[in-house]
Amino acid sequence: MTGSAGGTLYDRLADKGLCRGSVVLSLAGHDRGWLYVVIRVDGGWAWILDGQGRPWERPKRKRIRHLKPLSDAAGRENQLDRIEADPEPERRNAAIRRMLREFVGERPGAGMEPPAGTASETTGGGT
Repeated sequence: MTGSAGGTLYDRLADKGLCRGSVVLSLAGHDRGWLYVVIRVDGGWAWILDGQGRPWERPKRKRIRHLKPLSDAAGRENQLDRIEADPEPERRNAAIRRMLREFVGERPGAGMEPPAGTASETTGGGT
């Protein structure tokens, strides 16, 4: 049985339904609690970015099991294609930050800041 989004049913279950444009929450590591946008999924790994600490030019590779999908890619994949086509890196990163802010605005009570007591807060912001 194959899905229209690529691969077998097993592949879709293994990648938690993540695809390009999904908004995810980091569950493990120094960035636990941070929101990211997925730009690529391949072989148990996702490449994620937030346009700030992880800019377009330097996405983070993270195991899929350490990510929690918060949304599907509805409409975001086309938006990512337009962002990627922009030759100006700072405009690409600003667009990613705007995408995450809009997502947070859709979800009352959600925030882009990590929860209190996470590693990134206690170490001074994860730089």
